[in-house]
Amino acid sequence: MAETMAYPIIIDIQVKRQRNSELIKGADFGNVYLGETLVGVVTVDNKSELFLKDVALRVEVQTNTQRLRLTRNDTGVLKIDELKPRDQFVNTITHEITEMGPQILISEVSCLPPNGEKADFSKYIKYYVQKPLDVKTKFYSAESEEVYLEAQVQNVTAGSIQFLKVNFDPSPLFSVRGLNAIGEASIFDPIDVVEPQGIRQYLFCLRPVNERKATRGVSTVGKLDVEWLTEYGDKGRLQTSQLQRMAPGFGDLRLTIEELPNPVKLHSFFKIRLRVTNTCERPISLVLSLENSGPALLWLGISESSFEPLEPWKHHEFVLGVLANHPGLQTISGIRLTDTFLKRNHDYDDIGQVVVIA
Repeated sequence: MAETMAYPIIIDIQVKRQRNSELIKGADFGNVYLGETLVGVVTVDNKSELFLKDVALRVEVQTNTQRLRLTRNDTGVLKIDELKPRDQFVNTITHEITEMGPQILISEVSCLPPNGEKADFSKYIKYYVQKPLDVKTKFYSAESEEVYLEAQVQNVTAGSIQFLKVNFDPSPLFSVRGLNAIGEASIFDPIDVVEPQGIRQYLFCLRPVNERKATRGVSTVGKLDVEWLTEYGDKGRLQTSQLQRMAPGFGDLRLTIEELPNPVKLHSFFKIRLRVTNTCERPISLVLSLENSGPALLWLGISESSFEPLEPWKHHEFVLGVLANHPGLQTISGIRLTDTFLKRNHDYDDIGQVVVIA
């Protein structure tokens, strides 16, 4: 607080944080977390016996990267014509916390006392914005084009929080299906309260909208969107940065099982429907060869059969017959596709499993 008058003028500036319609006692804001909206009340008191004219209040917040005005009007300054002796005025401020690290809330008041010489006063409150959540993600690639995303969300605040929403916002390359509910009911409690250091795990199934773009190199998958309530009733929201995934290398061809009965009867004949996709930029002519890797599963059909040439990013589906010859969990192996132009063999072993029951 600065005094610029020949006689004392006392302007008292009080800044308090408001939580759930209640003001926190003292000047300390308590824990402040990224994603929350900081609500505060700035009170300007005229402690003198003077009539103060042209009283102006400006409230700003200084972060590591910017300075933002919180008195939200055209000029960024809240003005009143006169502040009477022992009178006050109050202004509510809100600030959406989008940066971590130290921040300073700056409240500045100017006024004109009766002698007309301008006086300035200020108040500074320092606080530190902390990380509320620790998010870890992991991708799993299925034999089909589907990708599974596992997200672990940990509460690293000092108090309990209630998750309101944990969704995944996919990029245009993918569609998403949440796997965190049974029917309409969430697998978590309706009031999902997580204690400090507690973790929730979420699973999402992502499917490429454009397989050509989503299954080559690095692709942008989307971002996680989390909303929560603190134990004080403050609402918070965070979105992760765009998650990226390195697609697995399939080479020129990709072979997937589209239909496989499970389980199957011992000594029975069953069919497998497969799909081969040309994932390169040239047409490919293929020859199919079958080789029995053991007596448990025996291929039935013609080996050395040819397919029509596959254009880039086109697929062909075909059906193979198998005889189940031994009980237990059996591995499907022994498929070879030969690129007739490059004379290159693509061998596929352990592409699936089937349970054979007696």
